[in-house]
Amino acid sequence: MKIIEIYYEQYKIPLNKEFTNSKNSYTVQQGLFLTIKTKKYTGKGEAILLKGFTNNTLQEIIWSMESFISSIEINEEYSLEELLMLVKIHCIETPTVQFAIDTAIYDITSQKNNISLARFFNKKSSDYVDFSQTLVNRNMTIINDTVKIKVGIESIDDDINFLKYFSQYNPLVKIRLDANQLYSIEEFDSFYSQITKLNIDFFEEPIKNPNLKKIEHIKNLFPNLNYAIDESIYQNTNYKEWITKNLISTIVIRPSILGSYKQFFKMTNLYSKNLKIVISSSLENSIANMATIHLASTLQKQVKHGLNIHSFYKNFLLPPTYKNDKIKLNNIIGLGL
Repeated sequence: MKIIEIYYEQYKIPLNKEFTNSKNSYTVQQGLFLTIKTKKYTGKGEAILLKGFTNNTLQEIIWSMESFISSIEINEEYSLEELLMLVKIHCIETPTVQFAIDTAIYDITSQKNNISLARFFNKKSSDYVDFSQTLVNRNMTIINDTVKIKVGIESIDDDINFLKYFSQYNPLVKIRLDANQLYSIEEFDSFYSQITKLNIDFFEEPIKNPNLKKIEHIKNLFPNLNYAIDESIYQNTNYKEWITKNLISTIVIRPSILGSYKQFFKMTNLYSKNLKIVISSSLENSIANMATIHLASTLQKQVKHGLNIHSFYKNFLLPPTYKNDKIKLNNIIGLGL
């Protein structure tokens, strides 16, 4: 690959509405938009910040991006392996920058091969990716059979009453709960014991400061609980031990903050046989969102993924190629933007 131009731009885009979980509120998303050009192709990437998940500042992300760009000799021929090694050397401490540069490189590589980014990695990747619905506010119209609901923003009693009300009027809808590591064991017991009969798909990160002892205790209380991990992947936890001990049923992966594509495939190859893998948004805009959609389509077992960003944004870096709860990928080349 002979790069003739490479540059980045900062962006700061307001969300459609304030998005709140039990720990943080989000009103804007900011990050970097990367462009890599060869004579025939243009590759795009996006590095994002996500409060509560990413451990770098915007300035650190910028420095990392500039470090990689300064290492590139314009009009010099690079192999794919050489470029990926440079990304690793310069961006090992900034996973979101690794993801952005990998995306742009693979965007160009898959365009050169006249295939989608997904098909570059898996010739049998799914033609479609289905999305769940995120309940951004509790007055939203339900248009999906799988809905993610944040709990812990209101009181435990208010959440219980709402979930019972929601289930009464949407009895066939699967509920994915997310507490963002809010509850003590006692609080979780009080909360979950009152909703066990509802149609709950899984419960994401219910316990404050999770560890092996706490999760074992919760699973003893509720053996049928489908415990999902998300934040724990990016924190200093022993989540691999929890999986080994069969305490975890679902792993929620956010590729755009996890790091390199190799890291994503290493994780999915390791856990795809025994766990449900759900790919989730990190409030990316359209470029990183499309990249995560392609990665979701490479998974052997398809589920509904949390990747529809239309409820979060009015303005996009580039218009997404979908609007509803499904995207068709089989006629896309590269990222498809």
